[in-house]
Amino acid sequence: MNVRVSVGRGRGRLVLAGLLLAASCTSTTASPVETSVDAVATTSGAERSTMAPPPVVLTADTAEASTLAEHTWLGISVSGSDPDLLARVEADLGHRFELVRQFRRWDSDFPDERSARLLDEGRTLHVSIRALWDDGSFLPWRDIAEAEPDSAVDLGMRIWARRIGQLDRPVYVTFNHEPDLVENRANGSPDEFVAAWRRFRQVFDDEGVTNARFVWILTPARFSDGTADDWFPGVDAVDVAGVDPYNWFTCRGGGEWEPLADKLQPFLDWSARYPDLALAVPEFGSAEDPADPGRKGDWFRSAGTALEDPRFDRLEFAVLFSQVHPGGEFPACDWRYDTSDTASEGFAALLDSGRFTR
Repeated sequence: MNVRVSVGRGRGRLVLAGLLLAASCTSTTASPVETSVDAVATTSGAERSTMAPPPVVLTADTAEASTLAEHTWLGISVSGSDPDLLARVEADLGHRFELVRQFRRWDSDFPDERSARLLDEGRTLHVSIRALWDDGSFLPWRDIAEAEPDSAVDLGMRIWARRIGQLDRPVYVTFNHEPDLVENRANGSPDEFVAAWRRFRQVFDDEGVTNARFVWILTPARFSDGTADDWFPGVDAVDVAGVDPYNWFTCRGGGEWEPLADKLQPFLDWSARYPDLALAVPEFGSAEDPADPGRKGDWFRSAGTALEDPRFDRLEFAVLFSQVHPGGEFPACDWRYDTSDTASEGFAALLDSGRFTR
């Protein structure tokens, strides 16, 4: 599929782009998918059109999301500012990453130029859509859950559904990953998140989208403190349950060194109650130990060994967050695989793990 994109900005452009995109294709196999956005923008949600976009007719050979479960993927998330970074990473490792994680705000352009490039290369995307406007303001989960039909918020959900639904391959989709983070408290309560998730998922179902596989993601803390179910939308609305484990070490003011297996144990205990759910590790990474240059490499090797355990037979994918995490009140954390030669060697060993070859 050839995807050509003209990138625009602003909430008004999201609406216009969605209308044009929905009107431009009548099936998931149409080629090219083209969005062309004129210089029309508004900055107020109240000014946006509430007209429902025309339907996309999905064909019998629409890509099915269930095909994603036939693999166990090892993916990567790299900085979006350098379009050639992924190619350089793959050349360095001698490995092609079939799964790439991307993060988007509510009114982000999609597919943007980088997404289009990845799709043209035949990769699978994991798209995380956050209830946050491009200007940094929060979109309350309650507004999503209670959106009136044909309202601006309802239209926004349908635009996302139709943009993803007309791609000719399966896509992993996450609504507001890690909703339990303190920075997301402005969106609302756990109950409001659950209601918003279910509404968002229902819109995809109503639109006949079959190529989206929904991945629900929390931080490890919620599985450790027993509150994960407060945030869980239910097995009827979630295809894959995920957790984002990190070995923070010095990034959290001198914490304990934590192997991946230890970080994942509470999540595994929780997931035993939901045996039909697929599992995922949508983000993972480790800090370096300044006193032991080989420790991060060993962390990667032990991670590969841990994931080969039969308890992870339901694992559908794991994604290295190969970026630098801003420090804030703590030192910056460099999660990239190549922070040292020994780290690179350890991650290369993880790539060869038997878990990722079926």
